[in-house]
This record gives sequence, structure tokens and C-alpha cells, in this order.
Amino acid sequence: MHLVTVSNVKVTSQRRYLGTDSQSTVYAAELNGIEMALAKTSTINGQPTAREVIIFSDSQTAIQAVQNPQRPSGQYVLGLIYDHVRAIRSRNQTQQNPTSITIRWIPAHVGVDGNEFADEEAKGAALLGAGIGVATRPDKPIIRLAAAAKREVRQRIRERWEKQCERETTSAPTKRLVQAPNKKTLRLYEGLSKPQCAILIQMRTMRIGLRHFLFKIKAAETDRCNCDEGSQTPKHILMQCPRYAIPRTKLWEQLDKIGIGFTEIDYDKIISNPQAIRYVVNFMHRTGLLQQFQHVGIEEDDDDDEPTGLAAMDLGVEDDGY
Repeated sequence: MHLVTVSNVKVTSQRRYLGTDSQSTVYAAELNGIEMALAKTSTINGQPTAREVIIFSDSQTAIQAVQNPQRPSGQYVLGLIYDHVRAIRSRNQTQQNPTSITIRWIPAHVGVDGNEFADEEAKGAALLGAGIGVATRPDKPIIRLAAAAKREVRQRIRERWEKQCERETTSAPTKRLVQAPNKKTLRLYEGLSKPQCAILIQMRTMRIGLRHFLFKIKAAETDRCNCDEGSQTPKHILMQCPRYAIPRTKLWEQLDKIGIGFTEIDYDKIISNPQAIRYVVNFMHRTGLLQQFQHVGIEEDDDDDEPTGLAAMDLGVEDDGY
């Protein structure tokens, strides 16, 4: 991090190395900058203490932490800051011209000369790396923040997870939709009940109680759908099977309202759309084809007036018997 001091139009700078991003954070760097500025209030260029010191920072989080030092992160820096504050207050009691300290927020990168200069100097300090720490503070080890350590641990876990995912040889259906583990996939399941989550997982992995998969595991005599127009996959049921034309019309009306047109033919796109998930899962449940969910009640859509569960047979849909 970098401190820039302006005194009588003279600009000076001071550097302090805080370690790599696995050891510190931008938040800690901002706090260190405030601490270094306060440390310089005792003398500036060898002259008596300034009457007014204004510290600018583009980190609102750091400023709020100084105002209310209850944040668990960066306590070692906040302690130093308040040591300086107490020393300045004690000194002010014996001086006729007390020092006034003000910390102000300044937007980052808005053309303010001092801020732009500090940013350029900070980049230069980052390029110089650990050499700054060795040269300026050889007797003080770098303090590692818990937040930075946790971030590094999470990153390592993520990398290990991704490598393990790449080595898997039995997850082709999942890799079709998810190239690498990420939070975006988890959002698909937010707000869904356990039965709905189970149906969604089965539809996405293609390991579902329909003839296409049951035939693969020798639990069905054929993979053909009762309509005899294709293999009974979740894609076939959702988008093609004529036996479900009526409930499918209702589904497509719902999907059209969220921007998925009637001509959409990309199955993966539909089952990867967080807004479409609930409609699609409820449609699959209403077909009555998934035997394991026959007696499971699933919350239906508010505007849905179609029969549910096995009542779908009233629409001319016959139970497959598997």
C-alpha cells in the first residue's frame, strides 16, 4: 500500500508492504494508510505538528471501521489507529493550537490529482513486491489477516474441487451443463422443495425414472415412449411427446411470460433457466410418469388450473407402468 502526503503543495510518499493477496486485503491496506497518515501528524518534514490534518480514503468500509471499530477484521491496525488518536488528544491538551484530524471519503479514480498519484504509487509498490517489506520493516513479520487466509483456503478447495470434477469419468450428463462447480448452479435450487429439487437433478443428469434410463439399467424392456415417436427421455416428454400436448401448451404459455419463446428447442437452456425451473419441474411431476413421486404433493403454480399428479390421465395420458 502507499501513503501520499501533501504539505504546502509538496508531495511526499511512503510505502509499506503488507504481503500478497493471500496475506492481506484491500480493506487492511486502506486501514494501514490511515494509520500511517496519523503516525505522521506528530511532525511533518521536521516541523511542529500541523493544526489541521485531512485524510482522504476511497474505502467507505475502512472509514466506517475507524468510526465504529467493532469489525472483527483488521483489529491490529485499528488498535494502532486509536493509539495515535489517543496520543494526539493527549498532546492537544497541552498545546495552544491543537491538531484537528478529519477523515473524508473520496471516490476512486475521478481525476483528483492526489488520489490518482496514490493509485499509481500503490501499483508501483505492488510491482516491487516483498522487497519493500524486507527493506523497510525487516524486524517485523507480515501479519496475515484471517479474512485473507479464509479466502485462500476457499480458493484451494475450489481448485481441488475443479480438478476432481475434471478427473470424473461418470459425470458426462452433468458436465454437459456445468463445466466447473460454481454458485450459479446452486441458485437453480433456491426456493424449491426437496421433491422438486430431486426431479430437477434427475432431469438435468438424465438419470430419471423414464424408459430411456430404466432400459439402460435393465429395469424396462424398451426405451421407447408410448407414443412410439422416440426414446422416452425427459427432453422428449418436455418438448416432443404428443401425449402431453395439452399440458405442454400451458407450460409454454408460462415460459413465454419469462422470455422463453414457443419456438425454443434447446432443452439444456430451459432446464438451466432459474425462472423456468419451477414450471418445468411441476410439468414433469404432473405427467405421473415418475413413479417415486406419485404420492408426493408438490406446490403448484398460482395460475395453474390443470389437473395434477395421476389426474393427468384425464387429459388422455396413460400411465407407463414403470
